[in-house]
Amino acid sequence: MTASRVHAPDRPAPIRHYGASLSGEAFKALRVRFPGRDVPVAWAATAASRPQVLARLDRPPLRAGGLSTLQARRTGTDKLLQWLETFPGETWQQRWRACPAGDRRADWVEGPLAWLAERGDRASSRRGVLQGGLAILLCADVLRPDLEWLISHVRGRRWRELLAAHRDPEGFAALELKMDLSLCEKARHQALAQVAMLLIAKGGGVRDICVGDCLELREVEARVLANGGIGRTQFYTLLRELGIFPGDAPSSLARIGRFTGQSSVEGLVDRYALQCGPVRDLIVDYLSERQPALDYSSLDSLSRTLGLYFWKNLETHHPDPVIRAYVNHHARPAVQPGKEIRCMPPAAAAIVPVQPERLRADRRHRRIEVQQHQVIMLKPGLVTDMPPRRGQPPPSREMLLAP
Repeated sequence: MTASRVHAPDRPAPIRHYGASLSGEAFKALRVRFPGRDVPVAWAATAASRPQVLARLDRPPLRAGGLSTLQARRTGTDKLLQWLETFPGETWQQRWRACPAGDRRADWVEGPLAWLAERGDRASSRRGVLQGGLAILLCADVLRPDLEWLISHVRGRRWRELLAAHRDPEGFAALELKMDLSLCEKARHQALAQVAMLLIAKGGGVRDICVGDCLELREVEARVLANGGIGRTQFYTLLRELGIFPGDAPSSLARIGRFTGQSSVEGLVDRYALQCGPVRDLIVDYLSERQPALDYSSLDSLSRTLGLYFWKNLETHHPDPVIRAYVNHHARPAVQPGKEIRCMPPAAAAIVPVQPERLRADRRHRRIEVQQHQVIMLKPGLVTDMPPRRGQPPPSREMLLAP
């Protein structure tokens, strides 16, 4: 097994903020009843020095069978630790959180590659070598990235197989015995990969996983993955069949997304993590006013349209502070009303509105019109963020906001 075959992905997975479907009051009560494990500030492996971490590679279970693989792992781990030493912190975990690689939206390997290239170290700074070094640091429990980072960056079979062989081979073997033979190979890998993510993010072995850890993973998947993580519940069944959960634990997580209970108006909006506070408050106030006349399904759909398809997309594609404040008639705009904003990217042209009284979103023309002749042209890629209607062309939507 070569180092190039054991790696995290070259590019981060696309992240779509569709909002957590597991945001109901019933699910929150379940999280309080079964809390997850907290990641400590420091532990023995992350507090070790760089020579101590490298010395572990020469001893089982981290020692590789082949000499070339061992050298590649040592090189990748050593270079990655040298780069992490340039960031503040007393432990490797603290330095990891301080470095740009911890950003789940970024390609983590670009930082150390550029740093090594500046120092003329190009022979040992190949992408695969650094990725193999990170895989070893994860298996050695030196670093514990959060679940969002793992879901968006760590994919493939080799890293999961490497973790199972070096962290808890007996625990993964017990899971293999409990595996339903009727499951397809993709479902088997998915379940074991989810267990491996919990071991990386929380530490310990398979039998140290608790119900709260599983609930936290499902909540993050529902928030991060484009399809809300539908069908990714087999891992919980495997862990429960090991007998490591208490008797009052949920028998399954298969339908927990459907029976999570209703969320408050604030919860429906806050699931999208809007950056602009005044806009968030405006949407909450508007939904609260409309709530008595709507059923919960319509309220949820309207909150998704306003919070996700409209404002979250603006914040994602056009993070300029002028755009963030353009529906806030209480805030003073950075330019005079009616003046064109010249600082926007070429794909967007914006005009600051006076009041957010009327808004129309038109997907076909990729624009948002506020009042008359006040248009914000959206990027062409934004049209794919709104789900298409089956069997008919996408119609124009009209949304009336309270003045």
